[in-house]
Amino acid sequence: MPTVAFAAHILPGREEGWRRFMQEISEVRSREYEGCRRRLGVRNESVWLARTGEGETALAYLETDKPDLLISRLASSDEPFDVWLKGRLVEFHGRGLARMPRKAAAELIFSYEDLQEGDLPVDRSEQATRDTYDAYGLSTDAAEWIFRGADPRPDAPQ
Repeated sequence: MPTVAFAAHILPGREEGWRRFMQEISEVRSREYEGCRRRLGVRNESVWLARTGEGETALAYLETDKPDLLISRLASSDEPFDVWLKGRLVEFHGRGLARMPRKAAAELIFSYEDLQEGDLPVDRSEQATRDTYDAYGLSTDAAEWIFRGADPRPDAPQ
């Protein structure tokens, strides 16, 4: 399935609000979000928070049937949830997308997988997660943190 990956800086001082926004769409408004994703043709989605020298950055990975139509479909949508979602994205990211950072420690914040009736969720292996880090050019130190519990940040309590 075709994929889309992008990065968007989180505006300074907005990380906590962004986290609450991610929690809201994954918990409180999950049905509306699922409807949006179906309208956009998104089958799977993962969102990471990367801490870079330039500040916090959201990294998103989406599997979609028509990646060339994804942005235009969302931009032209007047569905109430989509309008709300676009407004919140601008609130936290501004109007520009950032380039993918070369090295960053990332933390998976939210993941959505479209399961058809009768499908069983598939566990993600450690190797698949490491492959995702490699694909984004992210530090494997972050993967070690996830799997071994050793926080790679120099100022983190051990």
